[in-house]
Amino acid sequence: CSIQPMILTQLKRVIHNIVGNSIKYMNKDNGFISIRINDVGDFIQVEVEDNGKGIESRGDYVYALRGKS
Repeated sequence: CSIQPMILTQLKRVIHNIVGNSIKYMNKDNGFISIRINDVGDFIQVEVEDNGKGIESRGDYVYALRGKS
């Protein structure tokens, strides 16, 4: 999968923010963060799991980062 530079910058920012929030709110004694990034054809799938207090689950979220072709 070839990622446009603008999309890559946005993807890095999103991952940085998610990991930062995971660190901020995780269980400090037994902190756990798992990040999985998969190339799934036309999409990049990013999954983040941690053991923080979390938010109420509202299902899966899909974020589309679009750049000008």
